[in-house]
Formats: sequence, C-alpha cells, structure tokens
Amino acid sequence: MKEQRVQRILEAMRENEIPQMIISDSTAIFYLTGKWIHPGERLLVLYLNINGNHKLIINELFPQNEDLGIELVWYNDIQDGVSILNEVLEHDKTIGIDKTWPARFLLRLQELGGATKYVNGSPVVDQVRMVKDEEEQQREQDNKREIMELYRDMDQYNRDTWIIIGKRLLGGQLHKYNEDSIVEKRLKE
Repeated sequence: MKEQRVQRILEAMRENEIPQMIISDSTAIFYLTGKWIHPGERLLVLYLNINGNHKLIINELFPQNEDLGIELVWYNDIQDGVSILNEVLEHDKTIGIDKTWPARFLLRLQELGGATKYVNGSPVVDQVRMVKDEEEQQREQDNKREIMELYRDMDQYNRDTWIIIGKRLLGGQLHKYNEDSIVEKRLKE
C-alpha cells in the first residue's frame, strides 16, 4: 500500500464524516496499492476504515504474488462476494461508495443491511488524487524528460506528425501549430 496516499484518503474521510469506504475503481486501487488488477465483471473492492482493518476483497482468479501491504480476502465464483464484503463492514455506520461500483453489487449490499447510510465516496478519492505527491511529481518529470529526449531525436517529418497527433489528443490545445499549414507544407515537398 502507498501509506501516505492511504493516510490522505483516511483524513479526507474523517473530514467528510465517512467512517468506511468501498473503492472499486481499478485506477484508484492502483493509486493506493501500486498494483493493476482488472477484474472484468467480478467484484474487486478496497475497503478502507478510519479505524484501520483495511481489506482487499478479491476473486481467486486474480492471484497476487507480492505483498500489497493489505489483508487480502479471497472469494471464488461460487461464493457471494458481496456477502463476504458485508462480513467486514461496520453495519451501524455510514459507508462511502465510489461512483464505479456496479449497481448489482450495491443493491445486494443494501439487501444485506451493510450500512445505515450510503453516500458517494468518489469526491473524497478524486480530491486527494488531484494533489500530486512527490512520487507522482517525479514520475511526471521523468516522463516529460523522456518525451523531450525522444522528440529531439526525431526528424522534422516525425515532429510534424506528432504535433498533429498531439493536437488531436489535446483537443486543440496546441495553438502554436496549425495542422492545415503542416499538411500544406507536406504537399509542397
């Protein structure tokens, strides 16, 4: 687990009076654990509680060979994963649910009486993720440096091509270059 990030999430949970939270978004789970897990339609939940007792509820089809710094709670396709999750929840408290958790899981949890109140927990995670920590800032700088090195090694034709692609990817945010003039220049050559 990325402890500093988890602590920032827990602090934001306290500030928002959300004592426990279900995070199901694979990107957010990666952000907090450093491990990409793509569960498809299967249940994958990172359960956080301001009092500790964090768990990752995960299907046996996705074995983890490294220590993620969190207790793994396994289930298989024959078992009811939501029921297993329900066993670790504090039923007398509010729970935050992220925006990507499928309704079929949420409805099942509500049937089981998982919490007294269900709230959108996504803003808590999203706001914490907006502020980049040192590791993320360093990775961004390294990526920028690597891209600039690649760019310097390109010939002019490839640079123009990447400008066009970049302009399209950035939704026209590159105002310095005009795609039409680059295409016209290519036609003249």
